[in-house]
Amino acid sequence: MRSLNKETILEKAAEVVLSSGYTNARLEDIAKKIGVSRPNLYYYFENKNALMLSLMDWVEEEYREKIFEPLAKSQDPMIAIPRVIDYFIDTLKQAHSGSSCILGTLASGVDSQNEIFRKRIGSILDNFVEQVRRHFAMTLERGSSSGELSSDQLARVFVATLQGSLMVYKINKSLEYLLDYRAIVVKFLESIIEERRTAHLV
Repeated sequence: MRSLNKETILEKAAEVVLSSGYTNARLEDIAKKIGVSRPNLYYYFENKNALMLSLMDWVEEEYREKIFEPLAKSQDPMIAIPRVIDYFIDTLKQAHSGSSCILGTLASGVDSQNEIFRKRIGSILDNFVEQVRRHFAMTLERGSSSGELSSDQLARVFVATLQGSLMVYKINKSLEYLLDYRAIVVKFLESIIEERRTAHLV
């Protein structure tokens, strides 16, 4: 039997969830992926729900370290926002898609009656939106003053479209959607800032 630890279980659980979906992911399949028997998993997790909650903790920690903290430290939206998409692109290029795609997979597969899971996923997404919102707010301060756009709306659309692009990647294994999305986001940010710069010259 190979050496077993919590991190290994979570990594393999992510692979199973990504390939089979939340509902069809079984402890037997996760154990088989690791190369151990199912009872070995019970030393670390009481049941599937406990494992999936830990999986969300794992995803949230990854998001915090690789996305939320860099966003919080940065004061330049033109750098910070595209880097969020770059993180997912780079992760997928390295074929380590577990933490990248898993949140959307969990969200689409969790029963609507499972309040604990829904709240956990919602909390992660809300945190994501808030971190991005600050940067869109800074961009709007530099750019358009028309009042037609709100940083809250832009942040929600950004996160939703990004998660959608990751779900598409799950299906076709192509980075085209993410790369196109990055290009559109950069052009959008540039256009807002250019609008303000032009207005100041008039």
